[in-house]
Amino acid sequence: MEQHARTCRRIAPLAGLVLVLGCGEPVGPVDRGPVVRVDLEPTFGRLLEAGDTLTFRAFGVWEDGSREPLTAAWSVGDGSVASVDPSGTVTAVSAGLTSIAASVPGASGVATLLIDPDTVAPSLADIFPDRSRVNVFQRPGAIRIRAEFDDAESGARGALATFNGPLGAGITGIVGLDPLPADSASVPNQPGVTRRAFAGFLQIPANVGVGTWTLAAVRVDDRAGNVRQWGANELEALGLSVEIVAVVVGG
Repeated sequence: MEQHARTCRRIAPLAGLVLVLGCGEPVGPVDRGPVVRVDLEPTFGRLLEAGDTLTFRAFGVWEDGSREPLTAAWSVGDGSVASVDPSGTVTAVSAGLTSIAASVPGASGVATLLIDPDTVAPSLADIFPDRSRVNVFQRPGAIRIRAEFDDAESGARGALATFNGPLGAGITGIVGLDPLPADSASVPNQPGVTRRAFAGFLQIPANVGVGTWTLAAVRVDDRAGNVRQWGANELEALGLSVEIVAVVVGG
């Protein structure tokens, strides 16, 4: 039987040569188009004193959602605070807060760099739930918690809210600190202090028992490594007592 006259035999197994499949076109790199976003890691860096170094990394994000490391042009917002070399390594120059940017044609990303040996931790200003009653048979009972901090330049990174309730059990939930639009740019009569508002969901396990659940403690970690915690007495002194009533359907 006569073989098909157009059968292709060009197969190049060596790197750098063109691979021909069947009689189609050569297979080359896929063109994903331009980078649509540049992500930096870390998004927040902290150095203690002049001469300390930290290396940032840049990742390109394409329209199809793919994400890969890339080579970018680096720059620093305030050269009196830090310098950055072509590889993304930052060197502290003096105490202060500045931005670190990585750019490629059509896209860029920005991170924050803090140089300060004595960063003040955030101060809890307010905390409240979106509702005070939850159905214990709802799966799960999600209560939105909003927390506001009068915070230093370092910013709040994560928070933990602990509730005590029936049967001596405790409900602990992570409050995801996703920034919300601030009520105001700064706190009245306190120059230099910025109030930041965050919110997250407290998950109440099903069938935990009917009764009143009371906020027992709040902990916050800032991006500079500081940790602060407020217990029941501190929360009461701040006027931040929170109670959530667990009820049965229609209760």
